[in-house]
Amino acid sequence: MASNGRYVMEGCMPEGDLDIASVTSGQILKRSFSFRVNLPPRLQEELKSGSGNPDDPRHILTGMDGMLFDQEGNPLLSVEEWKLRISFNTDDFQPAGQALVMGITTGYTAFVEFTEAVVNDGRVAQILSGLKHPGRRDSLTFTGVLYGHTA
Repeated sequence: MASNGRYVMEGCMPEGDLDIASVTSGQILKRSFSFRVNLPPRLQEELKSGSGNPDDPRHILTGMDGMLFDQEGNPLLSVEEWKLRISFNTDDFQPAGQALVMGITTGYTAFVEFTEAVVNDGRVAQILSGLKHPGRRDSLTFTGVLYGHTA
């Protein structure tokens, strides 16, 4: 039985550059976003596509299977690409008398990045309006869904 994978990223704050417009003549207008995820990402539902057999290529997912929603579950953006990335911080540790230097994970950073096909400026307007007021910024919640294929 197929089930959708649902990934929840909460406490998202803008990170790095925001492409307000990236224009190529004759091409679809796209916009890239990058957010720091300030709460641990959650796997709300586990993805299972088709029968779950990894040897069956009919159930391989494509990029068209992603969608982002707001915290109320309403569609947020038309998203062509999205990526949830976790970067680990690792320190070296060498016990006394040992030649092997081990790696110890001391923390991690999570990022969500996505590209939308531009339809309107609603999301960008919300981010830019927050820049007018120094201090506390509203964080956003994104839910990325991968739709599993039925068996």
